[in-house]
Amino acid sequence: MIAISSKSQSFGAIAKYLVAGRSGEEWDRVAWTTSRNLPTADPELAGIIMRATAEQSDRVTRPVYHLALSFDPGDTVDRATMERVADDVLRRLGLDEYQVVMVAHRDREHQHVHLLVNRVHPETGRAWEKSHDYRIIQQVLREEERVLGLREVPGRLAQLAEPGVSPESTSKPLARRREPASSLSSDALASDLRSCERAIALGQARVEAETSLQAARARSDQLGIAIERAEQTSAAFDRALARVYRNPAEARVVFNQLVEGEGFDQAIQRLRSAPERFGTLLAVAHSRLGGLVTARDESEARIAAGAAAEHGREAYDTERALWRIAAESRIRRLEDSLARELARTYREPDAARAQFLQMTAEDGTAHAVRILREQPGSFGALQTAGDERHDTTARLHARLAAEAAMNIERARHELGGPDKAVLTPAAEHAAAQVAVEHARAHADDVRAEELRRPRSEEVERRLAHAMHLLAPHELERLHAVLTRPQWALAQKLKATVRDAMLGRDEGVGQ
Repeated sequence: MIAISSKSQSFGAIAKYLVAGRSGEEWDRVAWTTSRNLPTADPELAGIIMRATAEQSDRVTRPVYHLALSFDPGDTVDRATMERVADDVLRRLGLDEYQVVMVAHRDREHQHVHLLVNRVHPETGRAWEKSHDYRIIQQVLREEERVLGLREVPGRLAQLAEPGVSPESTSKPLARRREPASSLSSDALASDLRSCERAIALGQARVEAETSLQAARARSDQLGIAIERAEQTSAAFDRALARVYRNPAEARVVFNQLVEGEGFDQAIQRLRSAPERFGTLLAVAHSRLGGLVTARDESEARIAAGAAAEHGREAYDTERALWRIAAESRIRRLEDSLARELARTYREPDAARAQFLQMTAEDGTAHAVRILREQPGSFGALQTAGDERHDTTARLHARLAAEAAMNIERARHELGGPDKAVLTPAAEHAAAQVAVEHARAHADDVRAEELRRPRSEEVERRLAHAMHLLAPHELERLHAVLTRPQWALAQKLKATVRDAMLGRDEGVGQ
């Protein structure tokens, strides 16, 4: 069994939660209710009476004592057993004459009962103090577990009920007990916490990997669609030129040369006003004077040249858009590469990137890239700091990060168009498809490792209960072997059982 206790101010808030939950409509959560030294077993009515009783004492600002007793899911207990344990705890705490309402719930997989106690005595007005309640409660629970044949919870108080064992002799965890597979030793808990930390990190990594995969797919698909659209509009332009010229391929070459020499707008204007500049126009022969004279009519070709100019403009616009999309795709791909290499270089990659960007803004990209390549420690602690044998690995990734940063700068210039591009759209599309495969492989690896490990919820639940049983000196020893994030996780898990049992996760006011 596990017990959690706390003091609070409001009888009404906790009574309301015990009856109807956070929503105020969970009426089926109550299995049964009963009371001690009260004329009613209705929790909310009992709360009103207890509040009136507590007002006898002006000095007590937190008259509510809330105690939750939880039984192991494997234990089969009935109401009589739960009341027996609760009454024994109340008696040993000296609360058998105080007002108490008990509420048992059936909304979790384990049996549990809440005790809402008024710390102010109904006759004397004397306030009960909860100091040392934990030791007394644990002693009672260990005794009751043995008498009732329930699962024994190991810990520093596990042998208090044994004859000849004094409280002083229980200052250390007792190993020769029926302990669960996960030991309560600080070393074992530290190992479990590291496993839990990794499980949580894997969950975050899976979300990030799947997000990166979706982004890579989107870039590849967008670029593929842009390439297809550019090819369609270019083909339409060629077909339009074929309705104007005898040699449309030659006309397209001349058009492209004029675009390069004089600009696109000038080339379009020439195609409309002087189409003959680009090649021999198609003509229709007409006989005159009884066939003695044949005239060439180019009017239809000149009209078609206007339509060809419109197709040319569309082809040009889609091509420029394609090159822009290709450049943007390359920038995003290189930024992913930069983030990946920084993560392999630094212990705090986000901070390192922020410093790198600041240096870039102040001193220019070339300078920042040179420092990243030659003095990577300027941006933060390396992953292999203190390990000279593997220091070259971090520095290698720093050089790869520097290369990615420089390529990002070049790619930004490619937004100006094909004349400044390093990669063709087709080459970038191929690179984007490779990036998709890499992202898919990474996501698969993360999911595979996640499946090999215990579910983080299971590890957290086991650790939460184990953390609750540790003595202060055991917590101190555990603190000494954990990193700061691991200790924060341990504190969070330690509060999990208390919050769940006392209803804090349901929004009960304290």
